[in-house]
Amino acid sequence: MQPRLRNENIMSTNYSPEIVADDLDFCVDALATSSYGGSGTTWYNVAGSTNVTLSSSPPFSSAGYFDFDGVNDYAICNYAKHCGAARANGKVAVVRHYTRALSVAEISQNFNAQRVRFGV
Repeated sequence: MQPRLRNENIMSTNYSPEIVADDLDFCVDALATSSYGGSGTTWYNVAGSTNVTLSSSPPFSSAGYFDFDGVNDYAICNYAKHCGAARANGKVAVVRHYTRALSVAEISQNFNAQRVRFGV
């Protein structure tokens, strides 16, 4: 079992950091400066050591997301368990992977922690 992660090290301080951290082994968050500093081709995994390489320079918004074009923008990860090579289409802000299924209460906790960020 992985050590418990402190939420303030995982998530951006620009919105509620109260997501479920237990068993979180992959988390990239475009709004968290510890995950992406606003430039460059590395999107850092704040929950582990497998980072993401951004290919074809998808545009980054200071609102906290990448705007993938669906044609040649990729997020490449060297550990297939997490993401492999993924071509995205649209806005991608957060990707998380847990080593277990979350309970209904934990899913609700994650949703409620980020409602304001995503305008829900």
